[in-house]
Amino acid sequence: MEKIVTWLESNNGFKAIGVHGMCGTGKTTLAKMVLSDPRVKDKYKKPIWVCLYDLQSKEEMDIRIVKEMLALLDDDPDLLAEEPEDKWLVKNLHDKLLDQKKYLIVLDAVWHCNDWFNNLFCVDQDGGDTSKELFSQALPKETGGAVIVTSRQKEVTTKLVREENLIHLKPWGDEKLKNFVKKCLEKQDKITEENINCVAYHCHGIPYVAATMSGWIAKQITKKSDSN
Repeated sequence: MEKIVTWLESNNGFKAIGVHGMCGTGKTTLAKMVLSDPRVKDKYKKPIWVCLYDLQSKEEMDIRIVKEMLALLDDDPDLLAEEPEDKWLVKNLHDKLLDQKKYLIVLDAVWHCNDWFNNLFCVDQDGGDTSKELFSQALPKETGGAVIVTSRQKEVTTKLVREENLIHLKPWGDEKLKNFVKKCLEKQDKITEENINCVAYHCHGIPYVAATMSGWIAKQITKKSDSN
């Protein structure tokens, strides 16, 4: 988190950061923690969060992403319902982000990229004019804006934000996971060290699984106590 916050704090141009790792390692949680940091909140007044989890094929990565972002920026829903041209949508989003000066966008749970949804640093195709609008053209590059991309696929984050801007969230080590489970179950008087070790063992280093299992165990203990 500190690394991302430092990158964002020092950003005066355009910054794109990728967070990748297997399911349950905390990518979305990390992004939320970054947005909650006072230093980030002070610099980026109105972050935009777009979850792309449901778009699971390359063909689905299209102008609908721009429409959703415009809706989050309180655009006129009637205009969006009229199916305006892609060029208008991209330019409109660009202008709105330009008005914000310092914008921060989180593209959460990205599965794919394609010719349209690709290198976020790109201004146009082949360095010249293009008849096909690109998602990256909607992102002003000179005002200090930033984008955080989370994905299970390293290949996706690399194509979107470049290799040097990646953070890999790996499964946790045994001790870290045991301490996390212990914290999750600290209100349960009857939990033993053996219980904690057992939960950690079956979670294979994935904090989301540890939190879920700990929550289920806590509920079972509460039910048993209530029945007694």
